[in-house]
Amino acid sequence: MRFLATLGVLSWSAAQTLAAYNLVQSFSGSNFFEGWDFFDGFDNTTNGDVNFLSEADADASKLTFVNDAGRAIIKVDNTTFVPFNLKRNSVSPRL
Repeated sequence: MRFLATLGVLSWSAAQTLAAYNLVQSFSGSNFFEGWDFFDGFDNTTNGDVNFLSEADADASKLTFVNDAGRAIIKVDNTTFVPFNLKRNSVSPRL
C-alpha cells in the first residue's frame, strides 16, 4: 500500500512539473540562428586579441551554420594562422 501511495505522489508531482512549462520559442533546424544577435567588431573587454564576426561573416567563414542533418554548428577557427599582434576571428551569438 505504501508503494502505491508513493507511486501516486510521484506521478502527480511529475504531471505538475510537466504542466508548468510552455514552449515560448523554438530554435531548430535551418532557422536556428534567426533571432540571435551576433556581436561583431573588436571588444576590448575580453583582454584578448579577438575580432568578433557578424552573422554573415561567421556563416561565410563556416564558423556558424546548419549542417545537412539540420543541426546547428558553432565552432572555432582551427585552420587560420594568425601572425603575432593580429586578431583571430571568433563568433559571439547571443539571445
